Amino acid sequence: IFLAFSSLAQTNKKEAVAIRVTLIGDAYLASESFSQAIYHYKKALSAYPGYVKTQFQLAQSYRLSSQLDSAAFHYQAILDDKQDLRYPMARYYLGMMQLDKNEFHSAHNNLVKFNQLLTEQKLHDLERYRDFFEQAQTEIDKLESE
Repeated sequence: IFLAFSSLAQTNKKEAVAIRVTLIGDAYLASESFSQAIYHYKKALSAYPGYVKTQFQLAQSYRLSSQLDSAAFHYQAILDDKQDLRYPMARYYLGMMQLDKNEFHSAHNNLVKFNQLLTEQKLHDLERYRDFFEQAQTEIDKLESE
């Protein structure tokens, strides 16, 4: 029992460190200091690799700093971890980046899944997602007409 409690306490400590360091990264991301944000998010993930919010913010930082391969890697990791319900924008951004790289089949699949998820969860009409939903549908329609 002591070992289990000790392990849990250590996990909670690592998670707390990851949360604090992620918040610092968030401040850098908000100020568009992408290299500093990336540094802090990577540090947070090394302390607590399972923190999906940090993974998403790291992907965002890479995307916004035009490091698209790194961004795609981290968006895909979120999807591989079945976290697209919590972070649907990971699928949208991955699909749009694939479209830019002429990876049309993968882009189509991700954008269709993005719109399906938003529709199933009744999120597609929310102001937060509406423009992304419509843009994804426009791209899907273009891909299907070619």
